[in-house]
Amino acid sequence: MINKERLIKCFIELAKIPGLSRKEKKIAKEVEKHLNALGLKTRYDRALSKDGECGNLIGYLNGDRSLPGLLINAHLDTVGPIENFGYRKRKKYIESAGKSILGADDRSGVAVILEVLRHLVEAKLKRPPLEIIFTVAEEIGLLGAKQLDYSLIQAKYGIVLDSDSPLELVISAPEAYRLIFKVYGKSAHAGVSPEKGINAIKIASQAISQMKLGRIDFETTANIGIIQGGTATNIVPDLVEVRGETRSHNLKKLKAQVEHMRQCFKNAVKKAKKPGKEFSKIPRLEQEIILEYPRMRVLEDSPLVQLFKNAGKELGKEVITKQGGGGSDANIFNAHKIESIILGSGMERVHTTEERLNLDQLYLSAKMLAKAIELYPKIIAQK
Repeated sequence: MINKERLIKCFIELAKIPGLSRKEKKIAKEVEKHLNALGLKTRYDRALSKDGECGNLIGYLNGDRSLPGLLINAHLDTVGPIENFGYRKRKKYIESAGKSILGADDRSGVAVILEVLRHLVEAKLKRPPLEIIFTVAEEIGLLGAKQLDYSLIQAKYGIVLDSDSPLELVISAPEAYRLIFKVYGKSAHAGVSPEKGINAIKIASQAISQMKLGRIDFETTANIGIIQGGTATNIVPDLVEVRGETRSHNLKKLKAQVEHMRQCFKNAVKKAKKPGKEFSKIPRLEQEIILEYPRMRVLEDSPLVQLFKNAGKELGKEVITKQGGGGSDANIFNAHKIESIILGSGMERVHTTEERLNLDQLYLSAKMLAKAIELYPKIIAQK
């Protein structure tokens, strides 16, 4: 039986423990204690071995080996700010006190998994072999999932706890690229001889002004998020670095948007060319286009989708599917042929100091996950 009060208490205890990306050792050790107390075997892989406090935490709970294995995941790290952590209870919510994030993303997912594991151990129900993956460094590029040692994983299906409503399954998410542009100009004194310089920031601003940004269409977005350049107001800047991203559910549109953003910079650099030997090699452009994460797409008739729709019916709830706008560990698991969907755990207003957790949805998430695992032998075996 899912114990709501125990679940909420667990979340609060976990939320109090700091765990920024690459600094998850303390929260990982706390979660490991819970897993070991429930009889799970645990281990860490070597993810982020060069620049992190610990790797991904993996727990194994035995089950019926005639069934396909099931991966259950949440990430351990949070964004900041985490200093001056505080929370308050208000009606059906636990809210940040306003000076820090709450950490519902993704400590609520961690708490749900731990509560469901307690339920499974207590109830002794038939279940598939479970592989519990608590990833690190999710918030800075899904690094834990990308560096996960997949030789340690046998699961065919996966459930990722990292969304809002447990009644809205995320079954698709976009592919995303990170774009880095460096424009090189020529420095000069801005008051004495500006004509001897080439302003790199001006070139970049002209490129950005021609760019389609924001909501491009219902499947595609683009953004310029970081601009760094210049050393003083009286010096024509000779270097600027611009960082942006674009993502889309449609790979053809994504390719076109990437090329559009590249072309805007190429055109701006070309237009800024000046005559004279001193300007023969400038301005110039360097660019780096990096795949941030691949597209995720699970079909409506997937056994996992049917599993959760049946779980919802048993609980008197209607489960629908939706398209997500961000990347998660599920993108990476799907790319590794572990068919995975994303289940919500009640988090709201994430990545802000107004973050809050809907306790009714937290409880429902745990009940949904527990019911899905209970139905797994029947539903998955039919597929």
